[in-house]
Amino acid sequence: MNNSNVAVILVNWNNYHDTIACLNSIKSLDYNNFSVFVVDNGSQNNSYSELENYSQAHNSFPLSILRSDENLGFAGGNNFAVNYIRNDNIDYYWFLNNDTEVDKNSLSCLVEKAQSIKNIGAVGSKILTYSTNNIGSVGGVIDYHSGQGGSLGQTQDDVGQYDSISDVDYVSGCSLLVPVNICKLVGLMDDSYFLYYEDTDWSLRIRATGARTVQANDSIIYHKAGQSSGGDYSAPFLLYYNIRNRFIMTKNNYSYFTKWGPLKYLFSRSSKLLVNVWLRKDRKIIRTKYILLAVLHALTGRLGRLKNHV
Repeated sequence: MNNSNVAVILVNWNNYHDTIACLNSIKSLDYNNFSVFVVDNGSQNNSYSELENYSQAHNSFPLSILRSDENLGFAGGNNFAVNYIRNDNIDYYWFLNNDTEVDKNSLSCLVEKAQSIKNIGAVGSKILTYSTNNIGSVGGVIDYHSGQGGSLGQTQDDVGQYDSISDVDYVSGCSLLVPVNICKLVGLMDDSYFLYYEDTDWSLRIRATGARTVQANDSIIYHKAGQSSGGDYSAPFLLYYNIRNRFIMTKNNYSYFTKWGPLKYLFSRSSKLLVNVWLRKDRKIIRTKYILLAVLHALTGRLGRLKNHV
């Protein structure tokens, strides 16, 4: 295997404990030609100082701690690192969620898969839920009528049933290896999404060039799901980004989708969510507000970060 140079990128937001655990697992990789860049993404706690202390205490580890004064979102944080690196000697970027821990051969398997395919666009890992054998993702599938994306095998016990899968509709941003030349050809992740569907959008843009998005399911990552975005999947603002960005993603990649399907799905899905919200006992008003805002902003094309997350 060619010893390609890899830049490993993590984005931290208020969660240095998991970031440090991830870094400790990266130190055990059996691949030796890499450097790590951690972006502290506008954290409101002492994450940056804790990460700096870690870096100084492990000064033989090829680690750089970067700082953004504001939360740039998932794509924006990763792009911040890429724009900082701009090193002609880098062959691949490995975008890795900070709330993960990696198997020792995870990176070598990704690189080996990438090098085995001539027109490679992106390679993803098998994502397992941390401390269990449940599948988080072995690649993404898209319903080209509705725009709904989903992870193959999600919540199933992993018994190797998906290990033979190669090409997928999209690769999860939880662990995503992309050649530098693809970034130059396609551009970076679209940071206007802020959160969710930017990896799906990127995969579709990559595939539109004729490049392939594939899985290396011998590359295993353990994910503490949700910690990188605050750990609360029920937070109202997450509803907003899910609804808005799914529709925006279909508009931005309209050639893949049926003409009216995503619009119909936007209204049907939002209506069902509103019913479910009013059957719940907590935060009905704020949830309703975010769902309606998501529909409005999806239709009008308003992007970026929503102010005053709740």
